[in-house]
Amino acid sequence: MQLSLNGILVCVAILIFSYCMRWTIVSALLMSLAFGATAIGTLTALGGSSPLIFTIFATLTIFTALLRHHLWRDLGTVFGTLPAAWVVSALMAYGAIGAVVFPRFFAGQTTVFATSRTGRGVYETALAPIPANISQTGYFLLSGLTFLALCMLLQQRRVLIDVRRGFFAWFWLHALLGIIDLASKMVGLGDVLEPIRTASYAMLTQVAEAGFWRVAGAYSEASAFGSMSLVGLAFNL
Repeated sequence: MQLSLNGILVCVAILIFSYCMRWTIVSALLMSLAFGATAIGTLTALGGSSPLIFTIFATLTIFTALLRHHLWRDLGTVFGTLPAAWVVSALMAYGAIGAVVFPRFFAGQTTVFATSRTGRGVYETALAPIPANISQTGYFLLSGLTFLALCMLLQQRRVLIDVRRGFFAWFWLHALLGIIDLASKMVGLGDVLEPIRTASYAMLTQVAEAGFWRVAGAYSEASAFGSMSLVGLAFNL
């Protein structure tokens, strides 16, 4: 794995801010979502996959839940009162098994559309096991475990308050990065947020339509920034 210094510095900055504000790791997790193109490093063994910084905070959130004094009691409460916990667990098991079995079971029997890492565009190829099966399944399992961890942690009212704080902090940071991105392009400075775009994505950040710069914020392109802006706006309203 090749670590990204800039990604690490962003993680440290979020942790320091959360510590100074006396917020929990849950708030830091939500704040990290504002950095949609900042990776902690590159996993060369998985075809150059670059896990974003939210994976670090999600892992810390899971460990925080596992270190609780009444772990098994809290876990029993979650599965005893929330049917969604069983659904998410079943989907996690299905996703993990399917990622290993299905590409091998149907290998060569059908074709799929995949994105090219060496050039732009999408191409059709025969179905076969690839590193993305592991990386995408890992993201899905991490998301499911984070959901279960939050269900455990939210049994404390203080954590619910931190979730609200984290959401507002995330959206304000998201909007601030969007303003910085747009303002820097309008005054001719270009993409000043490029140093924190450490993910191995195709960066479409220097795009203008009808003479107006498309706002990408800290994401790799404008549509991802726009979709997250809609989510944040809905929560704030």
